[in-house]
Amino acid sequence: MSLAAANHPIWSRSRKAAKDIEELVSEVTGMFAGGELSEDAIEGAYKALTDAYWIAKENNKKYAPKTRRKKSDQ
Repeated sequence: MSLAAANHPIWSRSRKAAKDIEELVSEVTGMFAGGELSEDAIEGAYKALTDAYWIAKENNKKYAPKTRRKKSDQ
């Protein structure tokens, strides 16, 4: 596990999540740095990862404690 992941409060809650994220970042970095993808393919992969993040964030709002929710989310 990298130093950044080891010291981040989110990762300390779940070692498995930290390991999974490190693995994903490593794979994506290798894919982007490998030079075998076109710019369009790289941008498509980036957009797909970004979309997945925002969809998950929206879906997980219902799990936030009520004290941290905005009035419009309740």
